[in-house]
Amino acid sequence: MKKLYSIIIATIVAIPFAYAQPAFNFEGGSTSWNNTPASGANPAYDEPKGWATLNILSNSLAGGNPVSIFKSTDAHGGTAACRILTVALNSPPSGWYLQDTIGLIVTGKIALGLPPSITYGYAYASRPSTLEFWSKYTPNGADTASAAIVLLKANGSLKDTIGVGYLTIATTTVSAYTKHVIPIIYNTAFPSTSPDTSVIAFSSSGKNNPKAGSELLIDDIFLGFTSGIDDGDVSASVNIFPNPTNKELNFSFNSNKAKKVSITSSTGQHIGNYDIENKSFKMNAEKLAAGVYIY
Repeated sequence: MKKLYSIIIATIVAIPFAYAQPAFNFEGGSTSWNNTPASGANPAYDEPKGWATLNILSNSLAGGNPVSIFKSTDAHGGTAACRILTVALNSPPSGWYLQDTIGLIVTGKIALGLPPSITYGYAYASRPSTLEFWSKYTPNGADTASAAIVLLKANGSLKDTIGVGYLTIATTTVSAYTKHVIPIIYNTAFPSTSPDTSVIAFSSSGKNNPKAGSELLIDDIFLGFTSGIDDGDVSASVNIFPNPTNKELNFSFNSNKAKKVSITSSTGQHIGNYDIENKSFKMNAEKLAAGVYIY
């Protein structure tokens, strides 16, 4: 079990140091881009492999909707990122229950047909602890960008939800790439069950009042994993003091297995990674905003 430690500026959850597994970087390594050339009244567009986008709905057979996903050179790492633009659909596909105004990308694929069909997610069989990514956001007025991950397991004709994570990325303009970390919460009914499908989604607008023209850039998406250290071994041997505090926070470990402290706010903002030296670490908490933090 992970232990909880309360302080004035933060509630800290004991999580051992983690490593991140690259998932999608939009560079053409684990994910590459497909280009659909213009044809007649149908516009050209790019799509990242492994992702379902609404770009296919720009085809005249699907209503000639605006293109909403773009390959951008405004990247965090390398030369390409994914740009999500909120657009007003002039002909949403029936049965999809989509909003008329939307900016969305989700792992999976869409097949053009009458009507078009969508398959969510990709084959995946691990239990990551976090979904991590970098983003920039430019809302059109009052709007909200978000991200989510859902890990599923087939159960006959149904699917069990193994784990979920959700984050409101931003509600105002964020002009510099910012790292976000979403903790994945696992269903206690499946304590050791591995999923078979991972669904990751990003939206450039909120569902209540989406604004056409809002823009979200995403890049360098990772799935984070805890190390092989037993949680109880590390969390049981850490001493945090003074507790509470709003100045200097001290971490003292009895175990030599703890090597790093990674601190993240409960909203997903990555604060930093810090080395543990001589089984101890000190952190200046004066500049941290009041809130909830995870290490």
